[in-house]
Amino acid sequence: MGKSLRVLILHDAGNDVELIVRTLESGGNAVTFKQIETPESMRAALDRDGWDLIVSDVMMLRFSGFAALALIQEKEIDLPLIIVSGRTGEETAVDLLKAGADDYIPKDNLTRLVPAVKRALREGEGRRAQRETQNALRQNEEHFRQLAENIQEVFFLTDAAVTAMLYISPTYEKVWGRSCRSLYDDPRSWLEGIHPDDRTQVLQQLAQRPTHFEAEYRIVRPDGTLRWIWARTFPIKDEKGKIYRLAGIAEDVTRRKAVEEALQQSEGRFRQLAENITEVFWMTVPDMKEMLYISPGYEKVWGRSCESLYRRPVSWLDAIHPDDRGRIEKAAVSRAVLGTYDEEYRIIRPDGAIRWIHDRAFPVKDKLERIYRIIGIAEDITQHKQAEESVRKSEAQYRALAEAAQDAIFLISPEGTLQYVNSFAAWQLGRFPEEIVGKRHDAFFTPPVAEIQKKNLRKIIETGEPLYSEEELTFHQQTTWMSIRMVPLKNEAGEIDSILGIARDIGERKKTEEIIQKIAFYDALTGLPNRNKLYDHLVEFMRSDPDETTHMALLLMDLDRFREINDTLGHHRGDLLLQHLGARLQKTIFDRDIVARLGGDEFAILLTKLHSYDDIQRVIGKITRALDAPFVIEGIPIAVETSIGIALYPDQGADPDTLIRRADVAMYAAKQGRSGHLVYAPELDRYNPQRLSLMAELRQAIEQDHLFLHYQPKMNLKRREVFGVEALVRWKHPVQGMIRPDQFIGAAEQSGLIHPLTRWVVQAAISQCAAWRQAGFALTVSANLSVRNLLNPDLPDLVRSLLASSGLLPDQIEFEITESAIMTDPARAQEILAELHRTGIRFSIDDFGIGYSSLSYLQKLPVDAVKIDKSFVMRMQEKEGDRTIVRSTIDLAHNLGLKVIAEGVENQSILDQLTEMGCDAAQGYFISRPISHEALTQWLKHPPRF
Repeated sequence: MGKSLRVLILHDAGNDVELIVRTLESGGNAVTFKQIETPESMRAALDRDGWDLIVSDVMMLRFSGFAALALIQEKEIDLPLIIVSGRTGEETAVDLLKAGADDYIPKDNLTRLVPAVKRALREGEGRRAQRETQNALRQNEEHFRQLAENIQEVFFLTDAAVTAMLYISPTYEKVWGRSCRSLYDDPRSWLEGIHPDDRTQVLQQLAQRPTHFEAEYRIVRPDGTLRWIWARTFPIKDEKGKIYRLAGIAEDVTRRKAVEEALQQSEGRFRQLAENITEVFWMTVPDMKEMLYISPGYEKVWGRSCESLYRRPVSWLDAIHPDDRGRIEKAAVSRAVLGTYDEEYRIIRPDGAIRWIHDRAFPVKDKLERIYRIIGIAEDITQHKQAEESVRKSEAQYRALAEAAQDAIFLISPEGTLQYVNSFAAWQLGRFPEEIVGKRHDAFFTPPVAEIQKKNLRKIIETGEPLYSEEELTFHQQTTWMSIRMVPLKNEAGEIDSILGIARDIGERKKTEEIIQKIAFYDALTGLPNRNKLYDHLVEFMRSDPDETTHMALLLMDLDRFREINDTLGHHRGDLLLQHLGARLQKTIFDRDIVARLGGDEFAILLTKLHSYDDIQRVIGKITRALDAPFVIEGIPIAVETSIGIALYPDQGADPDTLIRRADVAMYAAKQGRSGHLVYAPELDRYNPQRLSLMAELRQAIEQDHLFLHYQPKMNLKRREVFGVEALVRWKHPVQGMIRPDQFIGAAEQSGLIHPLTRWVVQAAISQCAAWRQAGFALTVSANLSVRNLLNPDLPDLVRSLLASSGLLPDQIEFEITESAIMTDPARAQEILAELHRTGIRFSIDDFGIGYSSLSYLQKLPVDAVKIDKSFVMRMQEKEGDRTIVRSTIDLAHNLGLKVIAEGVENQSILDQLTEMGCDAAQGYFISRPISHEALTQWLKHPPRF
């Protein structure tokens, strides 16, 4: 027991009180006591003085032990009470103990009083210690809750088996777009939001290291948007070292990932930027064996040469403070594997100065998602660390450091009055501190900014949460960007006493961000928006345009023969041409539309608020007129031609990727067909699912010999005898039945299947012609060649090889070609035609009259005949103009030494008219439809008379 004991004695007998006091003093205590006999005097004594012990009689004239116990409980006082009485039965004593008395001592056995008091005081002290511990726990839990709900990261707590979610911070709903309740109901429901491509990897990592999980992955929010998440878990152990809780943090790093991607695409350009910023920018390979780049800021911060890092990439670790080195070396090893790194540490410069560094690293991945670069930014945060340390120190230390800081630091009352400003803040405002303190905090801003600051202060008071804002402010006639962070400072009762504000000049950072934006979203050569910016415009339009009566069109434009211009005039003039072209294109569109350069000689034009296709045609007309005039580049006139592909939103693409791809398909088709511009159509698209499926089946049909040929006879009009046949390919699909040639030949041309298809047709036709000749039918056979065939340098060798293996002579085969096929690349086509013609193979121009050429041009080509298109022949009887065209074509062809074959002969009258005009040959349904080789063999044995 202690040496001093303050006792409140509830008794109405003075002798008994003296006896109790002497007994307590006999135990070595200096007893101070007060005798009371009524509830009122006890209440007053409890309110006024502090007591160690209450000793009470059971029954008094105006008071009782039961009433005293009730009064103690009413006032919620934990004070030991011992009953000392001589007139109490056993039942009453038990009732008193049940009511809360610490002990009962019969008056005739006061020797028990001192031990009973010792025990009661010891137990009371234990209860007080337990209450203090519980209060501390509750306070810690409240601090934890406030922290978890005020940080930007998502904090969570589960049981060890992850079968119950014990806590999830509200930020989860903002980041995941899903309710916290869903996690409390199912702790693993967060996995449902993980991107399908990342889910397997996350599950594997969870299975391997559930208590030390760390990963970056994507989530798909319910609204379809993607977010990048960095998450980490760590175990919580009890006093025996057993894990009984699992805690973790998940951070939304979407913005960081976007910056990483922008940096990855702009490494070269970013080097110049990195050399002009105060932070240290670095780039290394994952295993740190090679330093690829370190910005000059390293020498200023570390006090060591950049060359030392290039020679020995890990030498930066030598400068780390010994107390931090072990931790950072481990983190560096982890960085080499994961690519991510975010650490704060101290360095010791050669001059002995210590600097605090905030070092962050991000991975740069290739197309296979492998880390091949690690880039990072190291920032000297010594001043920031000093500012943080000042908050933790005494008010005097805080003020001293605040006065030295290069940030504006201030305190505001909840009513908005400035209580303190440091010297830097006063300097920025152009006043002395005493002129500022006591004024309204918003009195020093322009009206718009002042209104924002008022709202921010109200929000802090209402929510009790910190607030961050960025404002453009003017100091000393110069405007700069400031970051303003305001944090409420609370007393023990949780009430806001004041608001701490820290304002930092972030003007240079804003300029850096603008440069990064420029690099990431604008073309360096032309200054036009690039592919990324075009994509953003497409997304913005598709999300925001509510007007269903207007549409959008994407035009992709490619310069024809730009490589030739570059090679001939030089890349410098090619670049100037692209710049001038971009400037002209911008003059053809409305302000609401954009012109973008996608790379190389490819441009894009985004047209919005279109009401009809005529709107697009008008813009294309403006573009055509704008490009009609040659570009004069350093005195050299350059004429350009373009191919334009058009895709319409939403009809031909409801998302940016589809719209861009289909505009590209249309542009490629326009370039191949030399048509100037084309609107996307499914039949142009080699990636159309039905088309892809059909091409796969066509390839199989060619390889497995499932195609067959029909033959249509050609008749000599003078002798009325068949002299040759045209081979026409047919395909009977096992499911779809007969497929028309126009459904698969064009697709085969675009996909590249035209080469094996042509080989199959020519080989089958030559073999059948050889078989007919062995049977006594002196026939020639003709087959059609496409654009790609005419541009294939291997075609002559293929034909010679097939002729040699069949025994057929070169003049017994003829190839039919269209005018448009020749005009695609006249020089190459003429070269291949000439080589085959020298072999002895004959050529005829198919569908003559509907193309681009003239008979005078055909005289330059190694052709033997022309075939008049059936559209003219079939209308000869009804239209005089068509009859004149047929007659003129026959006469001119004969004058040039060419034979003439008329297609589309449908009746005897047309056959007779063609004979009168001197036409050499004819074919058509009147003579015979295309038929199989078996049917044609029988037909040749018994030909009809004409």
